[in-house]
Amino acid sequence: SPDTELFAVLELLSAEGVAQLPVLESGEFLGMISRENVLAFVKVRGELGI
Repeated sequence: SPDTELFAVLELLSAEGVAQLPVLESGEFLGMISRENVLAFVKVRGELGI
């Protein structure tokens, strides 16, 4: 779901051995999230000091 913590997403990606996962809310497909998406977000936050 869109509310899942990023660390949990990374754990799930690793556990499932996949590079991306679907994002669902109430069974509705909202999009995909990838390991690269998460890592890029974390990098930008670090660069901005957030």
